[in-house]
Amino acid sequence: MKAPNKHTSFTYLGLILVLLFVQSSCSVAKYLPDGEYLYAGSDLELIAPDSANKNRVSERLERVLVDRQTPKWRVWWYYQNGFLLRWIGDRIGREPILYDEKVSNQLVRRLAAEAADNGHFYHRVDYQVDSNRNARTIEVDYRVRVGVHYRIDSLFYAIRDSSVSRLIAESISESVVKPGDLYSLDALRAERLRVQNYLRERGYYYFVNSDLEFLADTIGNDKAVQLLMKLKDDIPPQRLKPQLIEKVMIVSDFEPIRRESDGAPRRDTFNYEGLTIACRECPLRPEILDEAFATRAGRRYDPRTHERTLERLANYNTFRYISLSYDPVPGTDSLLHLRALLTPNYKRTISGEVGAAYNSGRYFGPELGINYTNRNLFHGAELLSISGDLAYNYFLGNRGNSRIPSSGIYGLTARLDVPRFWLPQRDKILPSFRRSGTQIELGGRLETIDLNLNRFSEEIAAKELSELADLLGQDSSATPRVTLAQLSAKYGYTWQRSRTIKNSLYPLDFRFQNPRVQTEELLTLSRNLGLTSERQSLGRLDRMVLYGPSYEFIHDSRLQRLKTHNFFIAQQVSMNFNTVLPVGENRRALARETSQYPQLETDFRYYWVWNDRQMIATRLHAGVAYPFSERAIVPYFDMYTVGGPNSLRGFIPRGIGPGPAPFSDNNLLGQGGYGNVLFETSIEFRQRLTELFEIAVFADAGNVWVYKTELEPVVGEFRLDSFLSELATDAGVGLRINLEFLILRIDVAKPLRIPYPETANAAVDDDWNFVLAFGYPF
Repeated sequence: MKAPNKHTSFTYLGLILVLLFVQSSCSVAKYLPDGEYLYAGSDLELIAPDSANKNRVSERLERVLVDRQTPKWRVWWYYQNGFLLRWIGDRIGREPILYDEKVSNQLVRRLAAEAADNGHFYHRVDYQVDSNRNARTIEVDYRVRVGVHYRIDSLFYAIRDSSVSRLIAESISESVVKPGDLYSLDALRAERLRVQNYLRERGYYYFVNSDLEFLADTIGNDKAVQLLMKLKDDIPPQRLKPQLIEKVMIVSDFEPIRRESDGAPRRDTFNYEGLTIACRECPLRPEILDEAFATRAGRRYDPRTHERTLERLANYNTFRYISLSYDPVPGTDSLLHLRALLTPNYKRTISGEVGAAYNSGRYFGPELGINYTNRNLFHGAELLSISGDLAYNYFLGNRGNSRIPSSGIYGLTARLDVPRFWLPQRDKILPSFRRSGTQIELGGRLETIDLNLNRFSEEIAAKELSELADLLGQDSSATPRVTLAQLSAKYGYTWQRSRTIKNSLYPLDFRFQNPRVQTEELLTLSRNLGLTSERQSLGRLDRMVLYGPSYEFIHDSRLQRLKTHNFFIAQQVSMNFNTVLPVGENRRALARETSQYPQLETDFRYYWVWNDRQMIATRLHAGVAYPFSERAIVPYFDMYTVGGPNSLRGFIPRGIGPGPAPFSDNNLLGQGGYGNVLFETSIEFRQRLTELFEIAVFADAGNVWVYKTELEPVVGEFRLDSFLSELATDAGVGLRINLEFLILRIDVAKPLRIPYPETANAAVDDDWNFVLAFGYPF
């Protein structure tokens, strides 16, 4: 007997699935209760005058008609009882939503209210039921007829309390409701909220926006509304009086788990600069708490100082629980006690990460990171972080076949964050800041690379490196090591005057690097590792001392929780003074060389939020290190690269550039992929499917170039008339999984354009590139 063709089997399976779908879409009537119909959705018809904004009105009415309905194929699966069918039905079946006339009548009232709330006072709403007796389904067609959109003719205030009336009169120019604007209930609500916030900023702690009401008059007006804002009747007198802070009480070692019945711990209570502080083992010195509290006794309640106090306490990183509450003083109606309950955080923590890395060059190795944190080093909310990292890579194949059989990176960094300025007279400038801080950082880094001399025999002979030739002659498997040590020291300040703007200034920033080798000829070999004959070394292994004070400005409008348009701007500028002391053979015949260059970097992002499920995110990232002197000697750790999870996702890190230069060995000593000019841009459409999953479609473009890094032009030199044609591009899709505590991102991207010449012998894979990362790319 002839075996069935696999294509025929797939055809039969497909026919069965189609039949099941047709069956499930047509035969649900017999499962419904007698006399009931399956609700099959609704339709909306809007009839409006030409002067009305039909799109806007229709959009708001459609929000009311967010239907709950169940597709028939899901209802069919819901009623299946067979073993296999029941198992499938439990996963994709849904209980039917039956038609209810009461729901239609409710929607009619809601549609009418929505029309009136948006200024269409003359309207008519009705509906028609379209039933299918055979299929036992009902669709509902709603028809909404609206008149002309009314405008606001005038707004008057009738506030019986003279103090409140005077304050509201002072803020009329800031009113959200303006004569001539289209009437909208949302605007009236916004105006009430504005008045509430204005009064609270002047001490009216108990005042709420619901204490205000609007009266509207449309009689005798030509499609216009006269509005009157007034206070409601029977408002408690306390709400119309500004509140004074009589006392600030701080419990800085509060234990929320302890119950009162267990007995409160005995605490010492003392006064400091108007603060009453109670603690048994005080985590912070009193002068540190004094700097945190912008709210003080003898002043009126102000939500801005309340928020500033919360931000400063949170910025201390000392407390895991912060509660600020205001209690009325018995026997008064205008005095408050501020009670602050602060629970200390764990002072010391140790965390670590263990992983492994593998790249397309067949290098594999472990990665280890460890971090020690002390959140209150000197009882002044100082945050000390000591982090160490290790990454070791070795070639998976035969060591004799690899130019670099193994390499390693070892780093140790200590950072101290102090949540205040270390400056004289800081108490005079502190009140104007929401946050301020001082940062001190010391770091060291060691990179080691083993070189298999047997794989460099041609270079050794061409450069006449006699010591390396002798070493190779004595031992054909010799693998001497190149070690690059780096030390850094940094001191600076950070501050914020507003929620959305952050400033950072580092007047002291020193870095030093020094190579160590078995023989100086090894440096000569290493300097040009992976370079073409046309390119020269960029000072990768020179001994250098770099001083680079910097300033950074960050504006992030997303912190204002804007609905539609959001911007992120990060602008960094630094002035760098580099002193280079070449080690070993000095091919430039210079005993000493200096280079001065400013470095500017801009990161601009725009987020266009369509709704709570869809948005477009764009990014433009550019930077340049421009030489003031004859050339810019930029150390590799200050140079730009593209490629990787947060850049051009279709390419590996350092997989592109500079310019049209072909891809070479992607290792720690290679010069490929570095540049002192950067341009990259991305656009991404994000669609949220559920609370857990989100998909994205994106495209990236960019490259790096060199500019005056050598005395003579080299491959990859930036030119204004050709840089656009040298951009690499890619496109791809991604899946994001929101795990609440982090976002897991899976992107796949394919290079669309590689700027290398077709004749270049470049080892770049133009197939799909897989990216696994955390968080959004930008």
